Formats: sequence, C-alpha cells, structure tokens
Amino acid sequence: MKRHMKVGIKLNKVINKSYYYIGSILMNLIKIFVKTDDKLILFVSFGGKQYNDSPKAIYEAMINDSRFKDYNIVWAFKEPNKVNMPGRALKVKIDSIKYFLITLKARIWVSNAPIERRLNYKGKKTFYFCTWHGTPIKKIGKEVSSSSPIIYEKSKYDVITAQGEFDVEIFSKSFNIEKESIVRTGLPRNDVLANSPENQVINIKRKLNISCDKKVILYCPTYRDWQGNNMDINIDFNKWYKKLGDDYIVLLRTHAKVSNTILKTDIPDDFLYDLSQYDELNDLMLISDLLITDYSSLVIDYSILEKPILCYTYDFEKYQNERGMYFDIRDYLLGGSITEDELLNLIKNFSISESIERVKELKSKFVQYYGNASRQSLDIIYETLQDNKF
Repeated sequence: MKRHMKVGIKLNKVINKSYYYIGSILMNLIKIFVKTDDKLILFVSFGGKQYNDSPKAIYEAMINDSRFKDYNIVWAFKEPNKVNMPGRALKVKIDSIKYFLITLKARIWVSNAPIERRLNYKGKKTFYFCTWHGTPIKKIGKEVSSSSPIIYEKSKYDVITAQGEFDVEIFSKSFNIEKESIVRTGLPRNDVLANSPENQVINIKRKLNISCDKKVILYCPTYRDWQGNNMDINIDFNKWYKKLGDDYIVLLRTHAKVSNTILKTDIPDDFLYDLSQYDELNDLMLISDLLITDYSSLVIDYSILEKPILCYTYDFEKYQNERGMYFDIRDYLLGGSITEDELLNLIKNFSISESIERVKELKSKFVQYYGNASRQSLDIIYETLQDNKF
C-alpha cells in the first residue's frame, strides 16, 4: 500500500504538486523550532536503498579520519535493520519522522541524489555535499522532458563532485548551480578503481565463489522510466549460455531503481550470477574482463580501468525519445543498436585492442579527475565545518 502511494505521488501531477507545496511549507514551519547541530552529519545513498556508492566511500574515509572523531554520524535506510556497516553511525529509517527531524538538525548532508524526499526545506546552515551518481549520458535535472511531473527548483546543492569538464558543464545547466560550486575531485566511489591492490580480484572472486578459469562479462542495463520497477532486461540468457558458456561467466547487475527483475532461465548457477542486490558494484567492475551496457553512466567509470566495453543499445530510438541524451554513446564504443544475436557474435569475435583504444578515448573525453576524491571531499567538508560563516 505504501509503495503504491509513493508511485502515485511521483506519477500524478496534481498529487505531486500538492505533496511538494504542502510538505515543503510544513517542513519549513517545523524548521523554525529546530536548532542546527554543528556536530551532526547525515548520509544517504540512492534514497536509502543501499549502503554503497560515493557516500559510502566518504563515510569509510571519515570514520578513519581523526578530524571527525567527535562528530555524530547518521545513515538513513529503507530497511536499517538489514544493513551491516562499520563504524559508529546511527541508522534511521528514511521517510520516518525521526529522519525528517535529523535532516533539519544536520549541519552536513552527504548524498548522491536528492535528499529532501521531493520537498524543499534545506536550512541556511545546512551544507549539502552531493556526489551525484555518475557522469550524465541521459538527461537530468531541469533538462528532463517537460512532460515529467517532477518539479525542478533552483539547486539546493552547495557542492557537487565532478570527474570531468563535461560533468561541470552539464551539472551547471541541469541543476542551476554555479560552476564554482562544482568541485573537480572525481567521484569518491571510483578511488578504488584507480588504486586497487593486485590481489583484490582473486579475493573478490573467492568471496563470490566465481571461477578464475573463465572470462567474466558484467552486464549492466540501465533504468527504463517507462518500465517502472518491473524491468524487462530483453535478454535470453539460455541463448547466452549455449553460445558463451564454455568460455564466459556472466554477472547481471540491474539499476538501483529496479526491484522486480525476473530471470526466466534454467541455466547453471555457475554461468549466470544475478548480483543486482550486491552492494559493491566496484567489486564487479574489478573482477570483470568485459562490460556490456547501454546508456548507463557506469560506462564512464569503467573506462578508468581501461578494459573492453561493448555497447548494446537495442532500443536507442525509443530511449532517445522517452528520456533524451546528451551524446550518442554508440559513437565511442564497439556495438550499438544491434540484435542480441549480433551482440553474441560480437562478444565471440571483437578486437580487444580496438575496444580498449576506444575506451581510452572515452576516458580522455569524460574523466580528467580521479583517484583521490574521498580525501578531497573530506577536506571540503571539514573546512566547511570550521567556517562559522556558512
């Protein structure tokens, strides 16, 4: 029931606007009576769905940084009792009364996506540090189609991290934010891609019980807005097994917004691993030999590894019409708007050296900053905490 109410709020324009204005007014009234706690820091990742991404990277660096030993840290989750995490952070349920009170009290917000739950009530003393969740390929913010019922206001982000000059240009336009507020640190979540120990791949494979004798394909289809939470991945993995099973293992990772992907397959478990709920996406990137994806920003992060990437954009025209894109990813990678059979033949026969050269070109275009983003983020947050003027 609760989930259906949330979907209604998002998709119905009248309900959306009513929720926005009434909720924002109410929160701003409550804010008058809530004092900011200068020692309180709030973390949220993907609306509380998981403990992951750049907020996690910043948090784990923070709890090992003596500058923050006296600060109180809170994480918000949809199911806090199911989350295991290191450190001393308090866990709260997102969308609860306690959560909203903490958002009003916290001096620092750290998130990779909007934190106000589709409302507008950020306080003047609240510093909003946003890592966003990747270089935009598909349109974002106010540049999303005008048919969207989402209400876009002037950005509440005080800082957004960027991993390239392309990010800077798009974020400034899409979020109505000054370029001076976009910090060229890279994405904290990607630090490990640039600095992983040599033995990490073997350790991850052992943890996931994945064979070291076959090549690993990571397949990451992005979110299709028109499919909602029940995503059709448009893949016949039985066909994949027959064609690739002797040489490959496939890791499936669907988008964080997708909760009900159903795999119709009877193939062996040691060929296809559905790791959509596995928190550590970086682990999957590190152990894979090949990425296959479409319009996901993951393709930009993966380029840091300089490993082969194939593009599978079977529904390009529909996606372009429904969502819109800033550039055509097909221009940079092998593959494109091909059939599933053509994709399987490409996997068997593509030139690894040619693919890597294309990936390097992609990286040089979109990733200029990476490797030390967590530390730089902490420096910015700490300096802000010491500045009483903010």
